[in-house]
Amino acid sequence: MGTIGLFSDDSSDSEVEVQTKIIEKRVVERKVIKTVKHKNINKRHTVPIIKHSKHVKSKGIPSYSITLPVNPLIKEIRKTQYVNGWRRLSNNIEKESWSEANFKIKEFEDRSINIKPSFNESLQKEIEKTQRNLSNLTIWGKTIREKEIQKMNKMNDRMNKEIEDCIKYKKQQEDLIEKKRKEEQERKLKEEKEKELQRKKILEQQKLEKEKAIQKQKQEQEAKLKEQQKLVKKEEEKKKAAPNDKQAEKEVSLNKTMAFPMAHIINIIFNSHEPFFKIFMGRLYKKCIYLIPRYGYKTKDKTDEQCLKEIGYKKTSEGMEQESRYNERMEGMITLFSALIQTPNSSGNSKLDMKTGWTWLARILNIPPRQITSLALITFLEIAGNEMINVYGKQMHKILKFIINTYIPMAPKESIAATTRLKLFIEEYNKKGGRIDPPKGKNFN
Repeated sequence: MGTIGLFSDDSSDSEVEVQTKIIEKRVVERKVIKTVKHKNINKRHTVPIIKHSKHVKSKGIPSYSITLPVNPLIKEIRKTQYVNGWRRLSNNIEKESWSEANFKIKEFEDRSINIKPSFNESLQKEIEKTQRNLSNLTIWGKTIREKEIQKMNKMNDRMNKEIEDCIKYKKQQEDLIEKKRKEEQERKLKEEKEKELQRKKILEQQKLEKEKAIQKQKQEQEAKLKEQQKLVKKEEEKKKAAPNDKQAEKEVSLNKTMAFPMAHIINIIFNSHEPFFKIFMGRLYKKCIYLIPRYGYKTKDKTDEQCLKEIGYKKTSEGMEQESRYNERMEGMITLFSALIQTPNSSGNSKLDMKTGWTWLARILNIPPRQITSLALITFLEIAGNEMINVYGKQMHKILKFIINTYIPMAPKESIAATTRLKLFIEEYNKKGGRIDPPKGKNFN
C-alpha cells in the first residue's frame, strides 16, 4: 500500500548492490594484501578482516574472517568476477611487485569511494517513508483489529443470548413432555385401577353365582334323594305284594351282585329246556329294546303314551312310571344280559357268549346316542368290561378310546349323570394301565 514506490527505481537498486559489492571486495582484498606481505603465503592461516572507515560504519557492515589456503591471494582474486579491474589485476598479480599491486588497489579504492552522496540521502528518505507507511499500516491494522474485535464481541453476545434462549426453550419443551408423560402415566394407572375393580366385582359376582348354583344343585340332589327314598319304600312295599314272575327283574335292578347267580340258573334251564331260551330272550328284548339294540321313534300317529310304552315304560295307577324307575329297570336287564354272556355253560354249547356282547357293543356305537345310551354303556362295561378286555385286548382298548374321544362328546345333555360315570370309568381304566377290575358277585361259588 504505502510501500509501492519503495525502491521502484532500478538504477538505485543496482547502485546499492554495486556499492555494497565494491566495499566488501575492497575490504577483503586490501586486508588480504596487507596480511600476505608479512606472512608466508604457502601456509594456511585464518585472518580476521575489519574495515574501520566511516563509510563502512555508516552502512553497518560487520567484521569478516577468511581462511587462507595455499596461494590465497591468487585464489581469492580469481573468484572475484564482478569488476574488470580485478580481472586484470588477477592476471598480472604474479608478475608485478607488491608495491605496484598496492598502488593499483589504492587507486581502485579512491575511484570506488567517489560515489554520489545523493544516493545515501535518497536511500534514507525511502527508508523513512517506508517506516512512516509501516507505522500507518500498524495504526490502520490496530483500528481494524479493534473494530473486528468489537464486531466479534457483539456477535458472541448475540450468540450467547440465542444459546440461552434455545436452552430455555429446550427446558420448557422437556418440562412439557415430562408433564404429559406424568399425566399419561397417571391416566393409565387410574384405568388399571378401574379395570382391577371391575375384575374384582366380576369375580365376586361369579363366586356368588357359583355358590347359588351349588346350593341349587344340593337342593335338587336332596329333593331327588328324598323322592328316590320314597320310591324305594314304595317298591319295597310293592315287592312284598308282587307276584313271583317279577322277582328276577326287581332283584337285579336293586342288587347287581345277584345277576351272576341268576345267570347261572338261567344257563342251567337253557340246557334242560331249549325252547325256554327263545321265550326268555324274546321277553328280555321286549322289556329292554336297547339290547337289540333299537330306539323308539315318535310319529304323528303315535301319542306320547304310546311312544313311552314302546320303549318299555309301565303304566301305574298314578300314570306312566317315573324316569328314574324306568332307568333302574333298564339297568337291571342290561346287567343280567352282561352276566349271561360271560357265564360258562356246563354243556359247552352256550348260545350267549362274548361274541354276542361284542356284536351288541359294535351295533349300539354305530347308532347316534340317545339319553339312555350312556347308561346302557356304563352298565355293560361295569359288568362285562373285565372279560371283554381279557378276550379282545387291544381291540377293546380301541373301542374305549373311541367312546371317550368321539362318542361321549355326541351324548345329549340330558344324560349328564350317566355320561359322567362313563367318562370317569374310562379315565380310571387308563390310570390303571388298561385294566378293569372284575365285578362284584362274579365268583359267587
